[in-house]
Amino acid sequence: MVSMGGVAAAAVREPVRLLDSWPSYGVRWRSTGGAAYLIGMSDARPRLWTPQELAEYTGIPIRTLADWRTERARSRGLGLPFVALSSHNVRYRDEDVEAFIAGRIVAPTDRAGD
Repeated sequence: MVSMGGVAAAAVREPVRLLDSWPSYGVRWRSTGGAAYLIGMSDARPRLWTPQELAEYTGIPIRTLADWRTERARSRGLGLPFVALSSHNVRYRDEDVEAFIAGRIVAPTDRAGD
């Protein structure tokens, strides 16, 4: 738990838009890879992963994620959906990451006949 001005709040990492959410006194800011996060505040915005964050979370190299974003790879059904904020700024939605992981679960085969 992080205590901010006498109010206890769970430490969460959620993106905050800097233009319409300026910190009040006593709120701590933390920056991770170009995204700003307020500690202890939450809102209903969807989670957007940077390629670096996704690579660290899944173990998939950043270069592989970049290769999957090419037209050729997408036409072959490789990779995950992404959000192109600009030509050099891509993000991955949390629900797409979860669906990608869930789609790759490999269950053990039934060996009852052995």
